[in-house]
Amino acid sequence: MRRFWEFITSPLLCVACGIGFFLSGLFLSLFLDGAPGYFEDIESSLLLTWLRGKVAAGFSLPLIFFLLFLLVVAVFTLNLVLCTGDHLTGLVRRRSGLRRFIPHIMHVAVVLVVAGHAVSASSGARVKGVGVLEGRGVRLFAPAWTLYLEDVDIEVGKWGYPADMVAHVKIQAEGVTVARGSTRPNEPFFVDGYVLYLKNAGVLPSGARYALFDLTRDPGAPVVLIGALLFTLGNLLYLLFPARNFRKNERRGK
Repeated sequence: MRRFWEFITSPLLCVACGIGFFLSGLFLSLFLDGAPGYFEDIESSLLLTWLRGKVAAGFSLPLIFFLLFLLVVAVFTLNLVLCTGDHLTGLVRRRSGLRRFIPHIMHVAVVLVVAGHAVSASSGARVKGVGVLEGRGVRLFAPAWTLYLEDVDIEVGKWGYPADMVAHVKIQAEGVTVARGSTRPNEPFFVDGYVLYLKNAGVLPSGARYALFDLTRDPGAPVVLIGALLFTLGNLLYLLFPARNFRKNERRGK
């Protein structure tokens, strides 16, 4: 057990993870440049669901490198959690001052970001490309809602393309209206933990108007936001208090 602890918390493992992260990311970037369609459906479902489908279809070289990429991230996160936890535990036991906790803020932030993405990838929901005609509704199965498009306003620019669009929607569950509101690009509609995005709108040759929506649920998003804020705070503190000051305080035991 001691040898495992020394290995999992060793700087050498961090270096190996960094090299693996770089090589797998480099290969995937080069591969996507030549075959961008391989990962085009990754946003249409949860990551774990997408992975199960790819594995069931058979292993390929890009999939192996993608799994390696995820493995490197997981091992690096485990290393970061154990090392940071060990250092923080020691600081708490020694009742150290708050200044000595500052270098670990960004470590905690990275862990929170990875954890938040993992939660969303395993327990979130994504429904992509839901098309609805104006005045009509469409049945959703996750969640069990009916999405009605009451009306859609499309403002056409001088070049003939939509300059702005607003969709007024109503959501019903078992015949009861649970929410009503509007959404436009970059202004999603939030309802019961889900986020409804207006992706596109237009007019069919028949003259009927339609809107295209994405519906997502990301339970890990608040955790990612907290991690991002902590990471920003850590960077600001390093700018305000140079790293050499931390090293001096470490030598003095402050």
